[in-house]
Amino acid sequence: MARIKKSGNSNCRSNCRSKSMFLISRKAQDGTKAATLVAVIALLIIFYLLFIPPHVRQEILEGNSTDSDSDSDSGSNKTLLLENPGTLTSLSTKEITHSIPALTIFATQDAQVLDTQSSLTAKKSWFSDTSAEFTFVIQDLTHTENLLLTFVSKIHEGNMRITLNGKDIFNQEITKENPDPVVVPKKYVAQGANKLEFFTESVGWQFWKVNKHTLENLQITGDITDITQQQSKNIFIVSATEKNNLKRGRLIFTPQCELGVTGKLQALVNNHLVYEAIPDCGYALGVEFAPDILRNGENQIVFKTEKGNYIVELIKIKSELKEIVQPVYFFDLDEDEFDDVEDDSDDIYLKITFVDDNEQKEGRININGVETNIYQRDRVYKKKINDYLIEGNNAIKIIPDEILQIVELEVYRDN
Repeated sequence: MARIKKSGNSNCRSNCRSKSMFLISRKAQDGTKAATLVAVIALLIIFYLLFIPPHVRQEILEGNSTDSDSDSDSGSNKTLLLENPGTLTSLSTKEITHSIPALTIFATQDAQVLDTQSSLTAKKSWFSDTSAEFTFVIQDLTHTENLLLTFVSKIHEGNMRITLNGKDIFNQEITKENPDPVVVPKKYVAQGANKLEFFTESVGWQFWKVNKHTLENLQITGDITDITQQQSKNIFIVSATEKNNLKRGRLIFTPQCELGVTGKLQALVNNHLVYEAIPDCGYALGVEFAPDILRNGENQIVFKTEKGNYIVELIKIKSELKEIVQPVYFFDLDEDEFDDVEDDSDDIYLKITFVDDNEQKEGRININGVETNIYQRDRVYKKKINDYLIEGNNAIKIIPDEILQIVELEVYRDN
């Protein structure tokens, strides 16, 4: 019996040893697989970070620190006010005046010979019919007036008919060598080439007769207006602050002229007609115009006349400005928060972030009616404002000396 038992124990030890070795081997294999998996995952993460865009990689790598920082700071800082004011401007006057130098304009009208022809002959009989032509050119019809046809009639037999571009302008008998000028109606005249035709009347039943007209020294004359000095142009500059706060514009000037001799006077601002009339000579005139006529930067004023001489002086463009109301920003301190400020447990800070333009920043900050100054080039302004605060609603207003460009305004508690 004892031998049988011993044999059984020997078998048991052998089996147990085999199972133990199997388990150890299996665990080693599992551990190797796990380590391999971790290594593969780590490599994938590394490759992912290498191949994604740099700004995305930076956001991922900095994300944890930002979150942890915000978690650690959340208990110490509290934002009470956060605004984006943008561009603030200030004007010390309600009106801006642009002075324009005095100017002289005039339009002269002189009689000129526009075209000539030495001679022509028109005749008519039972056996022939010959008309004649005189072509002339008008270069500037708009500024041409009082057109006349003159000639010397060497031979004048029977009535003569004259047409201009197919329209009758003369039909009567000529009885003298130097007849009165023939009026050339402007309504029939064209810009450029024009054609005069000359015809002689029929001889009727007198078959042996010939009606004939021979004209010499033909001329087309007219009064031409010289417009080279007809207008004067001046430039004035409007700032962005002026344009953005413009309520209305006003033009003031004094025309010196001779009443009854001069024609209409026109004034244009940026090609907008703001005045057109025959003025009272020697008296100051004023006319309002819409603010949208003016523009930021270069502006143009033009005076011109159609007739006569003008001296225009004491010229002013006046810009009436709207009242500029600066925005007010509010934040609240409850009783507990204010008590913490009073006993110096908490500090309240005002932080202003400007556009980083390296320009001098000048202005005033009004906190609950108490003012403090801004005078710096730095991009960020920061000030402890405990002494300016009250319990309940608090107000902050920024008044620039000229222009302040503010990216962000923040009031926060630091404890």
